[in-house]
Amino acid sequence: MNLKIEKIELFYFLSYVTAEFSNLNNYNVLIGKNNSGKSNLFKIFRMLKENYQTGAFSSRYIYEDNTEVEASVTLSFKLSKSFRRELFFKLYQGNYIKNAFHSSESLEGYLKGNRWRDKNAAILWLIDQGYYSKFKIEISYNNVIKNICISQVLIKHREIEKEQILFKAVLNIKPNNVNQTIVSDISKLNVRGKTIKDFFTDFPTINMGSVSANLRNFFNNLQVFSTHPILSILMDLLKKEGIFINE
Repeated sequence: MNLKIEKIELFYFLSYVTAEFSNLNNYNVLIGKNNSGKSNLFKIFRMLKENYQTGAFSSRYIYEDNTEVEASVTLSFKLSKSFRRELFFKLYQGNYIKNAFHSSESLEGYLKGNRWRDKNAAILWLIDQGYYSKFKIEISYNNVIKNICISQVLIKHREIEKEQILFKAVLNIKPNNVNQTIVSDISKLNVRGKTIKDFFTDFPTINMGSVSANLRNFFNNLQVFSTHPILSILMDLLKKEGIFINE
């Protein structure tokens, strides 16, 4: 399995003001006490699946039916070693990361000289350094569109405390009526002078238009993912593994 769900965080959904589920064996078996609200958590997954299939959302899912609160569901996943190898192969074969290797070879702790020019050595080094260890997807209710949307996609690297943003939705009425889909632009990372650390921490942005008003529109909008191949692969993986959008 390429994905292992590690944690689910809920804010202002159903009976939860805030809740966290972190001892999970798989997508269908939740470990916890009988009174821990597991049935509500299954309802949350049903809500996500229905939204993907039909685009519909009912405010009854929100805590006390209060659409003024900032309701969100965050799913945290651990990526398998074999899948991470696929991600790094994509970066290396596509020449997305070679400039970062070149800019880092004089720095302490990074691959020197011709070592990073060896594809297998470079990919193994990236795996050992803990890059692309985990990722998060945050789904939020937004009162502007009266629906849920993907609000953030983040990557976690083992040795770097700060998470790297790959995608962010910006939706608000005040003060400037903003409705933007902000995506990481890998072409701005693939330049001389950007180090490996820069490559795995920076968030150079490009505006890809209005926010998708439901999960189905988001996952079917291939243009949104076109500026960062890793974002594209991760979203495709979510669909294939049927986390909450299997039909």
